[in-house]
Amino acid sequence: LEIRILFPAGEGLEEGDPIRYRGIAVGEVSYVELSPGLESVAVGARLVGSARELARAGTQFWIERPRLDLTEVRGLETLLGGRYIAMQPSSLDSPADTQFSGLAQPPPLPRRDGSLEIELDAPRRLGLVRGAPVTYRGLEVGRIGNVGLARDGASVKVSATIEPEYAELVREDSKWWSTGGVQFNAGLSGFQLSIESLSTWIRGGIAFATPLKPGERVVTGHRFM
Repeated sequence: LEIRILFPAGEGLEEGDPIRYRGIAVGEVSYVELSPGLESVAVGARLVGSARELARAGTQFWIERPRLDLTEVRGLETLLGGRYIAMQPSSLDSPADTQFSGLAQPPPLPRRDGSLEIELDAPRRLGLVRGAPVTYRGLEVGRIGNVGLARDGASVKVSATIEPEYAELVREDSKWWSTGGVQFNAGLSGFQLSIESLSTWIRGGIAFATPLKPGERVVTGHRFM
């Protein structure tokens, strides 16, 4: 099956590079060229065998390449084997499709059953980025999914996902704060530098605390300050 994917950039992709799903090759790139409007890169690809059933509306494609930051290491196998297109299929009930818009970066991990999605309103960005950790007592219990301006532009809206096993820790009276940055204190005993973690220093992060006598549990969509 021939499909066409539009990517924001080519990222060094070449004809013959593989398409992989679950770690195995399910197709290959047939051509790489600029789109007619010169605003994106058009990639032709062939899906073979049973992988043809994965070409459905909503299927996501991205170019896997080496990515290294302080919260994630991805694509190290591409250092030796070259770049490839990775994919995350949609439901098999979706209609078949052959035209797709590729992602500039890998999508977030699929939401697990029982996970809790909440929203946070902040006066400014606080150095937060997608993928930064959400912590409770210093342990990572979730991740930030998106950071952007509220519709009225009066605040920054942060979405976060809490893993199912920690969802019950989030209550109506939980308090939230940013863990990014560095604390520096000077006293008679000398200087003290405090960083929660190197990751939160670079990418930011959010922590929360819940009283010993907690309030009611919250459901997906609950908003905090």
